[in-house]
Amino acid sequence: DVFRNKGFVEYRVRAVFSGPFEIDENTAIEPNRHLLLLGAAMVAEFTDSKISAFRNYFDEAALLEQMIAA
Repeated sequence: DVFRNKGFVEYRVRAVFSGPFEIDENTAIEPNRHLLLLGAAMVAEFTDSKISAFRNYFDEAALLEQMIAA
C-alpha cells in the first residue's frame, strides 16, 4: 500500500540457523540448524518520488525464541 509519501509492505523471511549469532563479544547463541520463520513489515518514505528512508519492523523476541529452541 502507498499513502501520501509512504509505502508499506509485509513480508516473511525463512532461514536456517547455521552460524553463531553474536550478541556481544562474550555472548553467542550457537546454531541449532532449525528453520527460522520471521514475519516483518517495512515502511519506505519517499522524497520527490525517490526512496529517502527505510524502516523494518519484526518481533525480536520471537526470533530469539526460535534460535534458542532445543
